[in-house]
Amino acid sequence: MKKIIIFLAGLLICWCANAQPPIALVVPMSPGGPADALARTLEQTLTTALNRNVVVEVRAGAAGEIGAGHVAKQDRGTVLLLASVSLATNNTEKNKLYNIDLDLQPVFYFGHMPTVLVTSSRLPYQNFQDIQKIKKTLSYASGGVGTTSHLTGAELSRILQKDMIHVPYKGAGQAIVDLIGGNVDIRFMAGSVALPYVQSGQLRALAVVSDQRLPQYPQIPTFRELGYENFGFKTWFMLLANKNANAQDLIEIRRILGRTLTDRVSSQPYRELGLEYSVQDIDQAGSILKKEIARYRQFYQLNPEYKTDQ
Repeated sequence: MKKIIIFLAGLLICWCANAQPPIALVVPMSPGGPADALARTLEQTLTTALNRNVVVEVRAGAAGEIGAGHVAKQDRGTVLLLASVSLATNNTEKNKLYNIDLDLQPVFYFGHMPTVLVTSSRLPYQNFQDIQKIKKTLSYASGGVGTTSHLTGAELSRILQKDMIHVPYKGAGQAIVDLIGGNVDIRFMAGSVALPYVQSGQLRALAVVSDQRLPQYPQIPTFRELGYENFGFKTWFMLLANKNANAQDLIEIRRILGRTLTDRVSSQPYRELGLEYSVQDIDQAGSILKKEIARYRQFYQLNPEYKTDQ
């Protein structure tokens, strides 16, 4: 009996020595949006492929700043950040929570998700032309100052030369409830997130922010078709990690995601989210992030009013 106990204890010690700590995947935006949906899909992919626990942590607030700041402070283990375009829009000035160049490193670039302009089916707007012609002051919902839904809404206000009221929300859930109820007039949403509400008749799609019409919305025109070239801001996604993350972990994660997203079968869950993936190596991913930060820095210099809550 004593020998059995010693043997089992030895096995336990070996298991503990070989067991790998879980990988945290931080989502800096509220549940219910495209980042949350992508994170849940990513969690399944990595958990299965790595044979290791990957735990999603939602740390929302300040348009992604709280979550990014949390990851930047981690000095051990591998902590991932599922970042979106707000990481660029919020780094146009010196950031107090973290230094994006010193505290974070790019891991993988996912591409972007097209967005769609939607309104409640309870409201009278049948198409984009109705938005153009309406005389009243419209309201538009967003996920907060500096998000793509905010900036694209503000850009719509500018090109239509209409005053619009910006209504920022802390969570996607309440924004959708108010949008469906007609408490706010319009919102720019990821096409994949809006689709079930459009299909159920609760929301009505008016226009698409994309280079071409989306398969899920074949009857809905793009802004380019409506006469607005280069309109809007694309919602892209990138995976980053703390600077002290395990290098081998990151190499393996890049390999898994590159293989997954280029395979027609395994990429299906990502394509169902509306993700338009383009193959990029790690240097290109870092270059994209730098270019986006520079782009928004210039944009805010030319349009300082967009940095404030409208």
